[in-house]
Amino acid sequence: MSTASELDEVLDVAVEHGGTILVDVSELTFMDSTGINAFLRAAVSLRGRGCLILHGEQDRVRRVLDLVRVDGSISSLHRVTHDVALDSPNGSNRERSHVS
Repeated sequence: MSTASELDEVLDVAVEHGGTILVDVSELTFMDSTGINAFLRAAVSLRGRGCLILHGEQDRVRRVLDLVRVDGSISSLHRVTHDVALDSPNGSNRERSHVS
C-alpha cells in the first residue's frame, strides 16, 4: 500500500467487521500525519467493538508515533514492539514484548 486512501479503504472494511485489527507495519518506512490520522480514525471508529494493534514498527516510524504520542491517546489503539526479534537457539535471549 502506498497511499493513505488505500489504507483508509482497507481499514474501513476491517472496522466494519470489528474485533481485533492487527496491522503489520514492518515494511512501512515513512508515515506522515495523513497515515497517522488513518490509524486514529480507524481506532475511534471501532467504538468499543474491538481494537487496532500496530506491530513491527521500523525505527523511523516508531519515532514519529512516539513524537505524536499516540500511546494512550485512544484506548482502542495499541502498539506492540519487540526488543529482541527471535530467541537464540540456546534460549539465552528471550523475546521481550512491550504493548502500549
